[in-house]
Amino acid sequence: MTDIQRQHRILEYTKVVEMLAEHTCSSLAAKEARQLTPVSDYYPVKERLAETTEAVSVLARKGSPPIGDYGDIASPTASA
Repeated sequence: MTDIQRQHRILEYTKVVEMLAEHTCSSLAAKEARQLTPVSDYYPVKERLAETTEAVSVLARKGSPPIGDYGDIASPTASA
């Protein structure tokens, strides 16, 4: 077992990602959530934290957008 695999097991990474996927608004978003991977380089982490902070701020001010499950749009858009 590699160090990364051991860290994922200790931190229950798979369980956390699955919890995130369960809170998404669509099957496509859940699929994307399950494909997330950790980042350890400083600048990408800093950028993603800034994006998250901005998103939380917008949600706090405006509330959640009225988005429902729009299904898998990947196939129809691929042929467009």
